[in-house]
Amino acid sequence: MNYFRVLLLLAVLSLLQTACQDAPPQSEEEETTEELPDFEAFYQLFHSDNEYQLAHIQFPLQGVSSRPEDHSTNFRWEKEDWQIHRSFDASSSFRSEFTSLGDDLVIERIIHQNGQYGMERRFSRLGGQEWYLIYYAALHPL
Repeated sequence: MNYFRVLLLLAVLSLLQTACQDAPPQSEEEETTEELPDFEAFYQLFHSDNEYQLAHIQFPLQGVSSRPEDHSTNFRWEKEDWQIHRSFDASSSFRSEFTSLGDDLVIERIIHQNGQYGMERRFSRLGGQEWYLIYYAALHPL
């Protein structure tokens, strides 16, 4: 009987030791856009210059339409159907969140305050050079 208590005590102690160790540092893959100043400049220009925006979208652009009849795994936005995107209005009922994965990919999620609707844009620095919009999911239920 004492043998089982000793084994149980050792098991609990080893679990406690494992649980109390410092958590591993957060991955360096996830950064804020503040750590990518060239992205911030691109993002501002992308929303203020129509020609620049169109030149920095990889058409036909992979994504998701807000129209259910367009939903398919192969949906693509075409240049002739593109509606120019404007700067995000921080005072609206939407919030914008950015996630950087490494130095060459930024995911932007724009979510309604009720959390039921959102959209997503993915930007990539293709070939390590200029930034491009590479994916756009229009407003849709989450």
